[in-house]
Amino acid sequence: AKRWPEAARLLRDAVARSNSQDFLRGARSLFNDHADVAGQVAALQRLIVTAPDRRADIARRFTLAELYSKNHQPSQAGGVLRTLVQRYPTNYGVLTESADSCWRLGLRSNSLAILQSGMQRGLGKFHYLFGRKLAARHVEMQNLAAAQVVLEKLNSEDRLNTDVFHELAKVY
Repeated sequence: AKRWPEAARLLRDAVARSNSQDFLRGARSLFNDHADVAGQVAALQRLIVTAPDRRADIARRFTLAELYSKNHQPSQAGGVLRTLVQRYPTNYGVLTESADSCWRLGLRSNSLAILQSGMQRGLGKFHYLFGRKLAARHVEMQNLAAAQVVLEKLNSEDRLNTDVFHELAKVY
């Protein structure tokens, strides 16, 4: 009946009580069609609560962070990402995507903290990947002393890794 404000209130109430993934996705789509950010947030939060598995939970939390980001709410996006990292502290995908998202949002210190934590917790290849990315971010920020520390650690762990050696040479 083209009475969106009334429909939105009713839909928000239904979203708050629903456990149906299909209904919640449809409601989110309607809110999106009407550029109703608060409604989209409510639907996504309910989708997160009712997520059937970890993968869906992770995907929806990233979607919520992206929604906040697109609507110029970096602190809310950062909060969602922080919760996601706390919930899945050893998930490589969560950590790398969260670090990248924080970086894009301008939350540089959060991004560096996530990468540092990933490097400390990571084993083998993951330790190395987080370390390289952390060093690259430090270089990008012109924090060469911090990049040097990370690269020297990686170099001492594998002296035959020429990529780390070349990066370290550039930092010197």
